[in-house]
Amino acid sequence: MTTPLADSQPVRGQQGRRGQQGRPGPPGPSGGSQRRGGVVSGVRQAGGRKSSPTSYQGAILGEFVAAVLLVAATPFAKKDQPGISPYIATDVMQLVAITVVYLVLALLSGVNRGAARFSAWFGLLLLLGIGLGEAARLAKLLDVFGLQAKKDAQPQGGQ
Repeated sequence: MTTPLADSQPVRGQQGRRGQQGRPGPPGPSGGSQRRGGVVSGVRQAGGRKSSPTSYQGAILGEFVAAVLLVAATPFAKKDQPGISPYIATDVMQLVAITVVYLVLALLSGVNRGAARFSAWFGLLLLLGIGLGEAARLAKLLDVFGLQAKKDAQPQGGQ
């Protein structure tokens, strides 16, 4: 004769291994992570909260690296730069501003998935703006489209 309590309790193999106080235990024999309710359990932080890293954090990091490389490589295209360093103060300030903005975006991406998605899309928008700005700067520096005014071209007289 079976009791209703025995039938209502799940079998140990179906529920997975549990540690103390009902928390997920170490990974099972297969070496994979424990799943609980269809969601992968997150990494426990110092404050005791669970944090699951999102895929957006990698995207934000990639956007940051691309933006820094674009801004850092552009000054090397200058033809006649006096001095040892090709950088001027505005280049360094732009690199600092990019670093601070992407740091804030990376911190914001750890809040929740919606904030992470916003941070990633805003970072992509910033990267697009930086890329277009640097492309215009390179076109002007290299005189790609004849954008610089020629000094020897003088307007003709009244005839």
